[in-house]
Amino acid sequence: MTRALDEIPSARRDAQRVEAAYARLREAIVKGELPPGDAILQERLAKTYEISRTPLREALRMLERDGLVVSEPNRSFRVAGFTMSEMEEIYVARLPIEAMAIYQTVPQLTTRDLAELEGLMAQMATYANAEDYDSWELPHRAFHSRLTSKAGSRISRMLSELSDHAERYRRYYTIEGPRAWNIGCDEHRAILDRCLAGEPAEAAFALVAHLSHTALSLIELVEPDYEPKALRIAVEMANSLSKERP
Repeated sequence: MTRALDEIPSARRDAQRVEAAYARLREAIVKGELPPGDAILQERLAKTYEISRTPLREALRMLERDGLVVSEPNRSFRVAGFTMSEMEEIYVARLPIEAMAIYQTVPQLTTRDLAELEGLMAQMATYANAEDYDSWELPHRAFHSRLTSKAGSRISRMLSELSDHAERYRRYYTIEGPRAWNIGCDEHRAILDRCLAGEPAEAAFALVAHLSHTALSLIELVEPDYEPKALRIAVEMANSLSKERP
């Protein structure tokens, strides 16, 4: 028993090192410090980011599960590509699930929930005005999470994971897209207004419009000739929730 207790601090320190390595590398990939398609040279990475080899390997396995790196022969890794087909796949999965989740959540939102959503909206607007993506992303993630929080823990985990996968694409669109900051504020405001009015179908419709606009605008920026057939089908499916609209 004493030996097991003595090992706990060491195990906790190891876990903290892995988590720190994961967070730092994830940030580097999302921000483009490690460009899409680049081979990951573990020795160089360990030196650049001051990460020891064991937590680095564990962090890379976690990033592989996130879809941010891909494994190659000889236990090497490469930064996952930045492709419209991958982005489309993420949004095809996300749209119907998130639309259903907000539809389920809106009738259950309390006065406190709505007040917290207003607070998150105010933070997003402040950071959008400053075009500070890193600060904006925190309340933005919390905003979307709260919009779907009553749909069940399994769905919440799925949506959180899909949002993680989408972050590189969301960041690029938000920073590079024409008027993306202003449009994003208007779209989030429209979603919240429907929640405040207690209109689940309208909230789902506004959410689908927002997510699909982000995906389609990114395609227009990066690969205008790409035809997102599956995404358009997913939008139609998700919008089926709003058929009761007057």
